[in-house]
Amino acid sequence: SFSFFISGKIEASSRTPSPERIAELENLAKAGDATAQSALGYFGYLGTAGINSSDTPKWLYWSAEQGNAEAQFYLGLSYISGKDVKQSYLQAYFWLRVASISCPKCAPDRHLIYLARLNEVKQQLTDVQLTYMEERVNEWKPITSSIQVLKMKAAQGDADAKYQLGKLY
Repeated sequence: SFSFFISGKIEASSRTPSPERIAELENLAKAGDATAQSALGYFGYLGTAGINSSDTPKWLYWSAEQGNAEAQFYLGLSYISGKDVKQSYLQAYFWLRVASISCPKCAPDRHLIYLARLNEVKQQLTDVQLTYMEERVNEWKPITSSIQVLKMKAAQGDADAKYQLGKLY
């Protein structure tokens, strides 16, 4: 079972969150909580009732950019299948590779799953593509400041983030 620890509560993947819990997760996610974003993305990826699946890539991306390995993994899976995003083995490789690096504290079996999926995608790419993606992976750094998160959200069209940034400047 896959779980998320959010604000002192455990969200187990094996049960559907209540509408109230979904609203709570959305509020936390909108405030920049990477774990809540990852949880919403994960539940959206599974097709959980009450989660807007069109928001799934957004939640996974915002969390992945903040260094959340689970979000990076599920974003990579989304790119493999084309679920709610344009299918891309390049993007899948990038996010699965970043997830495998971001997961030093993961349980060994989870890390092996990350590596297995990464190797599946790796076989779909040319040597030139792999070299390019490894350069991108090596340049990647997680977003760590609130202002960086706001700028990322604003660049993706989030009106509230634009408003919040406007108040800062």
